[in-house]
Amino acid sequence: MRNRRRELAQQQSVPPYMIFHDSTLQEMIRARPQTLEELLQISGVGKHKLDSYGKDFLEVIQSHPLNDPNIVGAGLRPSLPPPNG
Repeated sequence: MRNRRRELAQQQSVPPYMIFHDSTLQEMIRARPQTLEELLQISGVGKHKLDSYGKDFLEVIQSHPLNDPNIVGAGLRPSLPPPNG
């Protein structure tokens, strides 16, 4: 996810956080949306970003199996719910 964000940022000559913040990427990893409509429900994804980047990020999500650490990118881990303990 971070790699794709970095690529898009470089293409557009903007900082990566202008594409999506880390917190938005983490929510994408947690929620694993499968459609553009589901992606739009994630905080930080508005209509403009959905139209600009939605398909790119859905492709990354869909190309990695659940719990695949390669989806994450260095230093970005999905938030896991606390144990019910």
